[in-house]
Amino acid sequence: MIIFISLQTQVDKILSRLRMLYRVQVKSFLRKPIFYLYKKLGLTIITRDTLVNNAEQYQLLHFNLEELVIANEPETLDKVANIDNKIQPFIIKIEPPFICEINNAYLAGPAAVGFDVNQNIILETTTPYHCQQNHLEGSVAIRALAIKSFLADKTPQIDTACSLINAWSKNYWHWIIDCLTRLEGIEFYQQQTGIKPKLIIDANPTAWQIDSLKLLGYQPQDCIQWNQSRLRVEKLVISSFRRHYDKVYSVESPSASRWIRERMLRNLSKTENKRFSSRIFISRRHAEGRRIINENDVIATLANFGFVAYVLEEMNFDDEVRLFAQATIVVAPHGAGLTNIIFAQNLTLIELFGISVSPCFANLARGLGFQYGYLQCHSPYTAFRYHDSDMVVDTMQLQKLLAQMLASSEVEELLIRDRTT
Repeated sequence: MIIFISLQTQVDKILSRLRMLYRVQVKSFLRKPIFYLYKKLGLTIITRDTLVNNAEQYQLLHFNLEELVIANEPETLDKVANIDNKIQPFIIKIEPPFICEINNAYLAGPAAVGFDVNQNIILETTTPYHCQQNHLEGSVAIRALAIKSFLADKTPQIDTACSLINAWSKNYWHWIIDCLTRLEGIEFYQQQTGIKPKLIIDANPTAWQIDSLKLLGYQPQDCIQWNQSRLRVEKLVISSFRRHYDKVYSVESPSASRWIRERMLRNLSKTENKRFSSRIFISRRHAEGRRIINENDVIATLANFGFVAYVLEEMNFDDEVRLFAQATIVVAPHGAGLTNIIFAQNLTLIELFGISVSPCFANLARGLGFQYGYLQCHSPYTAFRYHDSDMVVDTMQLQKLLAQMLASSEVEELLIRDRTT
């Protein structure tokens, strides 16, 4: 019986990966001729630059100022080439964010892609990686391009709305960083116009989508669940993505993350008196990938430094916010749960990588001024699981890196204390 359950679990995981492969690669390939035809018909794409350069036409308003983001050299024991190439120090400027209006717009398809009255795609309603090759093929469904069908008179209509949906909006990281951060712009729009747009969200939203909206002050009546079909919007309000505008939108806005943090902590219930360790290890034992094979050894090693292990899947959203808000140091394998570092202050983060490396949390942490370090771990099973292979952590190496970072953190605290006395 146990063997059967284990086999069924493995089959489910393989099917899940095949579905992901179809969504990410096969669908993109099948859409290529559709986009070729789209361009041949003379239909254009409304880019971010188009909106900014035609501010009067789109009633575009900037809010906040240009933002300077500084990322220091990450801490590690030995530099690893494939990580060092992706996680580098930088100084970049993020352009001022904006809100704008597009009149008589349409939303269509599973990811609510926006079109103007002339049937042109509004790029700022797709995913934030605008400049990547094949971006549109990967994020705009063929169904959304069936333009004639959704321009019919029977299309439902709404007065003023903003979409919080894109192809990735049911991913925790993208929901927080690419969807919720746009609400700061929507609230600026409301202050300027006196109009509160309806928020269009995913159908059957997850508990953390609902709870995160509530912590920002939004109730179910403020939202419309997307029917994955079509909708005409008299005024489509677009709040710009809060990322560095370059070839891969690689750096997130620290001020947008701080806005989320301050708003949620202000609205968090004070009646709950739960206590958490300030030194936390995040386990991915319930995840499909990037799990730590020798997790018990890692937990035992970290316990010597006062760490407590937490499984985020076993916590509600409010408690995740509470956990990270009081954290001083976090050790965790790369994964969406690290999005929660935006709720922390003066944090030290040690990120554990397998063979695949993404700089998103490294850039976010360093942009927020946190102390950041990484450790690359051994991934024994990579044939079919390059991007999310499980890993074995060298506990001696982890212990050395942790001691090194704790020591440098204490020195920095002493220097800050000396400067302020």
